[in-house]
Parts: sequence; structure tokens; C-alpha cells
Amino acid sequence: MDDGGVQARRAWKISKGGGGTISEQPMNTVAIIDFGFNLAHEDLIDSWWRNAIFEFPEYSEWPDNCFDGIDNDNNGYIDDCMGYDFSDRSGSPDSFLGQHGTAVASTCCASTNNQKGVASLGWNLRPMALKID
Repeated sequence: MDDGGVQARRAWKISKGGGGTISEQPMNTVAIIDFGFNLAHEDLIDSWWRNAIFEFPEYSEWPDNCFDGIDNDNNGYIDDCMGYDFSDRSGSPDSFLGQHGTAVASTCCASTNNQKGVASLGWNLRPMALKID
């Protein structure tokens, strides 16, 4: 009898998305809109979306231009290296009020099978932190 749960383990046996092994699959970005995030969270620190234009590194925000006060990639958002804070119009969505946004990002996109914190439902997902008031 179905207990109505998510049944993630059963689903993961069928597919974890994409093709090939987990390391061969592309990273997909998921926008998380909330009141703030803990960008240093151990289960997410390596997963956060980063604004890197690899084809044109001179126009990229990440990693060298994160705090220069210039919109290096000309997308209209200054220093949007790891997301954006729309309430302060700054490039840092990090906040001490970030528990809820971090929990949402963890449920969606935390590293899975790393023996830390929680395991997210998704594989190879990169959360983009977008802070609002």
C-alpha cells in the first residue's frame, strides 16, 4: 500500500535525471526566492549558483569581481556573484535571517550522499539565492 510519501529512493533507482552517471550530468539552476540565505551552510557551500561567464572571463563576476562595485557582466545587477539581494540592491543575498531560505535551498538542492546535514530530493541542482523583503 502506498503511504503517500515522496518515495525518493524508489524514484532514484529509476533515474536521477539526465543520462550517465551523476558526475556526467549537467548542473541545473533552480532560483530560490526568500528573505535571506546562509551562503556558508556546509551542505550548500559548494552547490550555490555562481555568476561565471567562462566563455568571456573578463566580463565575469566570479570570483575576482565580487566586491568591486561594478556590473562586470552588464546584466544590470552589481556584484551578483552568488545571487542577488533585491531589497538592498546588492550582490549579497547572505543574511542572518537566512534560516528559511537555506532550508528551502537544502530541501531542493543540498548535496546528496555526502553524509552531512540533509539529502535533497534533487541531484546536480545549483540553487540561485535571490533575496527579497
